[in-house]
Amino acid sequence: MIALNKKQHSDLVLFCRGELKVNNPLKRAQLIQWRDQVALASLMASPEMYANCIEVCDSYGPEIERRVYPDLLSAMKSKEDHGGVVLELFTAPPVPEIKLPEKLPCDVSVSPNVVFRKGVNTQVLLNCLIRKSNDSNGLGD
Repeated sequence: MIALNKKQHSDLVLFCRGELKVNNPLKRAQLIQWRDQVALASLMASPEMYANCIEVCDSYGPEIERRVYPDLLSAMKSKEDHGGVVLELFTAPPVPEIKLPEKLPCDVSVSPNVVFRKGVNTQVLLNCLIRKSNDSNGLGD
């Protein structure tokens, strides 16, 4: 799961479109990581519903009729009865935007020896947590 604030979301969209040039290697690496996380989440999605698309003819000519079913079994039964092609239907919610304070409102302790003091940029804490998570999962540099 990835959560981006409004600015990060905007930067990622511009970066993916090639409209944002990033010279800072750390910022570029962060944008690449966010892009990869979003792509991976979309690849791991499962269908929400199934549609059987059937070609029908009426007085106006051929049309495609879409019958939507909550499960694959029902869609396949429709295909068996009426012909057509079964398609998987996905929903892809946007990456949620979170609202965080720009600066920490209080001290935050992340380990016995590491304390982020009140007033530190929140992004510094988030970067630390992401790095720690990546190190713990063997994804570090």
